[in-house]
Amino acid sequence: MFLAMQAALDSSIPATAPPRDRHEALEGELINLFTRLVQIVGLPRSLAEIYAVLFASPEPMCMEDVITRTRLSQGGVSQGLRQLRAFGALQTVYVPGDRRTFFAIEDNLRKVAAGFLKEQVLPQIEDWPARMQRIRELASSASGQASASTQRIEKLGRWHRRLEQATPDLLKLIGQWT
Repeated sequence: MFLAMQAALDSSIPATAPPRDRHEALEGELINLFTRLVQIVGLPRSLAEIYAVLFASPEPMCMEDVITRTRLSQGGVSQGLRQLRAFGALQTVYVPGDRRTFFAIEDNLRKVAAGFLKEQVLPQIEDWPARMQRIRELASSASGQASASTQRIEKLGRWHRRLEQATPDLLKLIGQWT
């Protein structure tokens, strides 16, 4: 089944196909690509679908249009749009004469990566010392395997220090992306 679906996805759409079919094929390929990317960082597939549909659209889209194109639930699209905006992957766009909110992609990789780091990674690194304190308290009150646990817990502390040291370099690297 999967191979048949993959073969259908990989088959080329002739240039003579109606524009709608070519656009749907483009959306399908973009969804495939973005899905693979979001899976690397453990984000939901729905984010990839929403971003891909907006990426393929030459014009900003409102939430209702995204729901129609993706066939995702209203709640799923609303949550996905909110998360993509928090990452800096989407911009809201004003459309004169329309009261709805429209969305367009941010195609600057640096901004998207920096937004993802700010929203997903840095809070975890910043929260680590408080978690480590709680882990140390629990380990000191645990009996039996204290020696092995203490060594592993100290290793976690070293991991945190390395992450803290690497964070400025990572942010600098992202700043070089265009």
